[in-house]
Amino acid sequence: MEIGSNSDLSKRKEYNDEWYPHNKMHDEWRFCGILYDNRCDVNAYSYDCSLKKIMVYGSMAYIANVSVSDIIGGDVFTERVSVSISSGRKIGVEVDDDSIFIGGYAQILNSKFAVALNIYLNNCHLSLCLVKNNQEDCFGDTNGIVGFTDKKPVQSLSTIVLPNMTSSGKLTINNRTILLSGTSVAERTFGNYWLKYAEGHGEKFNIFFNNGDQMILFNLPFIKKSYGKYFPDQAESSIIDEFSIEATEYKEVNDWRFGSVWYINIPGIQEQKYFIIPLIDEQFALPCSWITAGVYNCNGDKVGYCIGELLPGARNELEKIAMSLFKK
Repeated sequence: MEIGSNSDLSKRKEYNDEWYPHNKMHDEWRFCGILYDNRCDVNAYSYDCSLKKIMVYGSMAYIANVSVSDIIGGDVFTERVSVSISSGRKIGVEVDDDSIFIGGYAQILNSKFAVALNIYLNNCHLSLCLVKNNQEDCFGDTNGIVGFTDKKPVQSLSTIVLPNMTSSGKLTINNRTILLSGTSVAERTFGNYWLKYAEGHGEKFNIFFNNGDQMILFNLPFIKKSYGKYFPDQAESSIIDEFSIEATEYKEVNDWRFGSVWYINIPGIQEQKYFIIPLIDEQFALPCSWITAGVYNCNGDKVGYCIGELLPGARNELEKIAMSLFKK
């Protein structure tokens, strides 16, 4: 993987200009979305393709998640790949001017107007075109998303967002091909981040409402900070200044606690009060849980889907996280 130059968060560039990794900084590339069967839109699928480049004692390591889920059928096709920090084992990650390769699991090709994404998993191949419909947006101010320990900032991250991406393609499962269409979001995150500090471990929710609107909520339970942004399908985005996220149920994975049901209250956003309820139990796993959930109003009606990313330190009362947790 070739490493680019440092990037000043206060001089954030456009998505394509920030594609390359940054020198001695945390980097993330993420693509996720909700897709529907063109012949029967009751059949819904989710996908998540993410790559994290983390800094560990001045050296690089990588964490990747590649997953496709049949939401209605409950089938999950997934591959989580972590580089062994101690040995520096490679997983075949490559980033160049316009593409990312994650071993034999995923290929992402970036162009001016669209992103082509291919996911290859056991008995599953997803091929998509993500159209860059709207002007790119950002998540976090010029200082990024910031949390502090007594000694140093835990997070100073900036995210460039491509919301409301029209998505179409095909999914082949066990030699059966399904034509799909739906919506996606692409995110490019970079900045200063220390994975070992639990204060920087959060819960991130990408919400896809049935009416086409999208929303990103990021919750840092340890330091009681939350950030949110609303991306209407046909209007300008808006920062969500005041909202609350409360975990009402929990799940344990090998003695690590994760939130498993959340109540969110977002004044001024559609119906305001919602529950996020995971739909596929086996998606809770270490080192990180990437989940597909339903979004429900207080009447119990499903008003959308959510793709969440849950880091292990978010709901565990620890000051530091052992890096051995991220080995595979």
